[in-house]
Amino acid sequence: MGVTLGCIVAEKAEVPAKQAVLVAVIASNLPDFDFVASFLYGGDNLAYLMQHRGWSHTLLLSPVLAAVSVLVLRWILMKKKPRGLETLKRLFYIAWLGVLLHLFADFWNDYGIHPFSPFSNRWFYGDFMFIVEPTLWLAMLPLVFYTFSHRWVRIGAIALAVLGGAVALFGPQGGVGAFLILVIWGGLVFFAEERFGARLPQGSVAAAAVLLVLLVFRTGEAAARAEVEGNIERQLKDESVLQLVLSPFPGNPFLWRTIVASTAPNYGYIVRLGTVSVMPGIKGPLAEYYGIRMERMAPMVQPSIESERAVHWIGEFRGSILDYTRLAFQSCQFDTFLKFARVPFWLEQPGRTVAGDLRYDHEKGMGFAKVELKGDRGEGACRTYDAPWTPPVQFIKSE
Repeated sequence: MGVTLGCIVAEKAEVPAKQAVLVAVIASNLPDFDFVASFLYGGDNLAYLMQHRGWSHTLLLSPVLAAVSVLVLRWILMKKKPRGLETLKRLFYIAWLGVLLHLFADFWNDYGIHPFSPFSNRWFYGDFMFIVEPTLWLAMLPLVFYTFSHRWVRIGAIALAVLGGAVALFGPQGGVGAFLILVIWGGLVFFAEERFGARLPQGSVAAAAVLLVLLVFRTGEAAARAEVEGNIERQLKDESVLQLVLSPFPGNPFLWRTIVASTAPNYGYIVRLGTVSVMPGIKGPLAEYYGIRMERMAPMVQPSIESERAVHWIGEFRGSILDYTRLAFQSCQFDTFLKFARVPFWLEQPGRTVAGDLRYDHEKGMGFAKVELKGDRGEGACRTYDAPWTPPVQFIKSE
């Protein structure tokens, strides 16, 4: 995205293309260096979850990151560093746009961001793009391939295209259908860039391709959400939905994973995992979903609601709001973890209790979104992570 942004704005900004591309690349990646901050708070899973997509992903700090990007650019270029106040101002605006583009792109998936902190600490989720989306890569890689003649740059572009194909084919939610869609899409974009790229303003084909990808996936998300909401409304008359999560299969806007957290009578708390097809007549909701065979830590049971033609329920975690509240009272770690967890689950075993988020429960063992809890509330051991994020799950919603 940084390369594409730099190519598009370089000529209009009247700065050297190399500087525009490089500062855009730096700026569009700099927010994710927040992992360094997690080490200041112990470097464990909880520290990472509190700091990743934290303060570096806010509008308030975006101009600061843009300024740092320009400083990094000057340090990298050394003797050839940009000079002149006007040039630096233009590079700063390119960098700022790169940071904002990073924040916008992070909003697209189900992980979420809270860009308005500290004024509003709530999370915002797009739910219409997989975190690693190969169709976006192929929307921009032809521009890189034809713009830069250096052999290693072109080899890198081809390598990323191959990696995108591997993600679509062998990823946890991939399959043959997604791979074929990706091959056709990549061929069309490469053809358009080769045939029309030189005649149009720099980056036009890539920008149009990116916008088309976003439109298609956003339309698919709306259709998938309607299917899930309809299925729930027909069956769950006595439950209240807390969160409805959607994520498309890589490279495939027609097949989706869904997770629904809800409250039930008698203080019940249920998290259901399922799949959705927006074209069930062509591909059923179970088509090519490798994730159904995954082992998970969450203690899943058979679904208590019926699957339909477009929605298939795989399993569900059943807990209690009373246990949820008890764990939050007993453990500062769980109370803090809830600032991140959108669909939390917990596993209580003799000698240990583990909390996790079903969005990223892809293994029996400890993953990055799982925390082993300690009953530390009464020991004066509650740690601050400087993370005021509003918990995504609210059993009592404020007016």
